[in-house]
Amino acid sequence: MKRDDVFVVWLHTAPYVRKYLTENFGCRRDGYDDLVDLRSDPYLHSMFVAGLERHSERFDRRLELSGNHRRNCKVGVLITHDRFNRCGWALSLTEERRLNQLLESRCKTMLLGYLSTMYMVYGNLHLCISKFYETFGYDDDTWPEDSIRKIWLREKKIPKTNMLDDFTAKISAFFLEKLSQCGTISHRGQLMALERIENMR
Repeated sequence: MKRDDVFVVWLHTAPYVRKYLTENFGCRRDGYDDLVDLRSDPYLHSMFVAGLERHSERFDRRLELSGNHRRNCKVGVLITHDRFNRCGWALSLTEERRLNQLLESRCKTMLLGYLSTMYMVYGNLHLCISKFYETFGYDDDTWPEDSIRKIWLREKKIPKTNMLDDFTAKISAFFLEKLSQCGTISHRGQLMALERIENMR
């Protein structure tokens, strides 16, 4: 589709994916704030371009019949004038779904990595989600807390115990260093304590 002198391909996404795209690849053109340029991410851009060049309609009818209420937002992906003329301006439903699956996986990886780290500090999932919202610009409309909780309970794969051990060891090392500096314990006592901490991990 052509918007004045801007050529775009419309991609239907979930609200949190749209936020991810506009936050990471957003570009303002002629007053439009819903456009993204994927060229700064070679892998993502090549996957997008491959979808334009190789339309796969084998499963399109089934996808169309099943409906997709989660992906109720859309974002315009910029393409060049040359690609607009050679490849067209649309993705098949199959290619759109494939691209969405990659983007949703990226968002969930970002979410789970952040929550797992913050959970070691705060131990309160609601607070961790609030911190996630503040850091990445999400809110309950773009990525509902109930949905995030389900993802956390179902898909978290980062071993929290290892992260907690690392976090605790660093705090202990810092504390022992301060004790040694002020003369409360000797340098030898500091090294022995650090050795015991390392053996407990």
